[in-house]
Amino acid sequence: MFSATILRIDDSVILPSAEVLAQNSKRGDGAGHIWRGIFCMPRFELRPTMGETICLRLDDNSRITGVVTEVEGQRVHFRARGRAPLQAYEGAVTC
Repeated sequence: MFSATILRIDDSVILPSAEVLAQNSKRGDGAGHIWRGIFCMPRFELRPTMGETICLRLDDNSRITGVVTEVEGQRVHFRARGRAPLQAYEGAVTC
């Protein structure tokens, strides 16, 4: 898992600090690798909607852009292109 600030495409903050878990996608293994990510939203927060583009701002101010694929209760699922941070595959998401 890794920590990130979740942003909308207009740089407004959705969630100031989220723990993100990455999973390999069933498709893609080359330079255009696609991975899936999951993070939890606290209750009563305005969640992103399916199909919305989000950005994950990492501690070093780099960004990962993804598209929300599912909102399931407090869990938000997204897909992103490229390589996920190495520590992203360790841990479990608990809401």
